[in-house]
Amino acid sequence: MKAIIPIGGRGTRMRPVTFTANKHFIPVGNKPLIFYPIETIKKAGIVDIAITYNPGQLVFAKKILGSGRAWGVKFTYIEQPEPIGLANVVAVCEEWIGDEPFVYHLGDNIFVDGIIESKEYFEKEKPDGLVVMVHHSENTRLGVPYFDKNNRLIKYIEKPKNPPNNLAVTGLYIYDNQVFDFIGQITPSGRGELEITDFNNWILRNRKVEISTVT
Repeated sequence: MKAIIPIGGRGTRMRPVTFTANKHFIPVGNKPLIFYPIETIKKAGIVDIAITYNPGQLVFAKKILGSGRAWGVKFTYIEQPEPIGLANVVAVCEEWIGDEPFVYHLGDNIFVDGIIESKEYFEKEKPDGLVVMVHHSENTRLGVPYFDKNNRLIKYIEKPKNPPNNLAVTGLYIYDNQVFDFIGQITPSGRGELEITDFNNWILRNRKVEISTVT
């Protein structure tokens, strides 16, 4: 299994802090934010990690992260030519992923209890996709899963006004490599990005996608 950590984007919602530094390199606790997902992925036993970046970010990223040796992992740097959405990050990594399943861990998320249980669930149950959720009292600001009367996952909606449950997307996804069949099916959203929610909904309509919850 491989892993992808994106460090692209403009960080507009965190300005003025991000005028001088990419949000993924802002210190949280005693280390840059990006260190947390790297450590989480390594603890889950994954050592082959793609770091995706936008033009102009590579030199700084390599200066801070290096080859991955400091964590006992191997980094492969992959350029995302334009910051046009989280689903596009998956698309630019297709050749590198090859025939393996992969973890997609957003670079600005921290999972205090790790991701080992979610990874083991994916390996045991073998869905085409697994979206990790958390119970959140303010999930109107996040992606929310919807289920049918048989409790079968049927879709995701981003920032719904009246969510039917208190679950929210965390920013951790695990996929089989077959999901690349659907990456070309999605079109840009109203903000001009290829959304990860749209990608997951395409997979849902054609393959098996499940959820895992963390605390």
